[in-house]
Amino acid sequence: ASTSKAILAEIHQEYMALPKSQRGGLTLFKFIMDIVHTNTTEHVELFRSFLNTYQLRDTADEEVPGSVSGFVAVVMMLAENDRPSNLVLLLLNGLESSNQKFNDTVSAQRGALNTP
Repeated sequence: ASTSKAILAEIHQEYMALPKSQRGGLTLFKFIMDIVHTNTTEHVELFRSFLNTYQLRDTADEEVPGSVSGFVAVVMMLAENDRPSNLVLLLLNGLESSNQKFNDTVSAQRGALNTP
């Protein structure tokens, strides 16, 4: 776990050092690729943990596009068989915001996904 935190901290530090105009999913993907050259078990668990705990509401308004792109970048880092089967649901769960109308729409989409 401490190695995972160190990897995340290194990626975050490099990413946040960039001007806002250079941040985004592709940049995050590049930083991940620079640090993680293989999908070891630890790295797979790190990425899955990120996806499972993703929360857009923890992101400043101007960073929202980069945050969502970052979610996609992490998904792309995982081999298909390592990706959680409920990716869309994880993203929808992470998209909750302070806007009730938006939350109602997201909730309806989650309900549609949970209906057999």
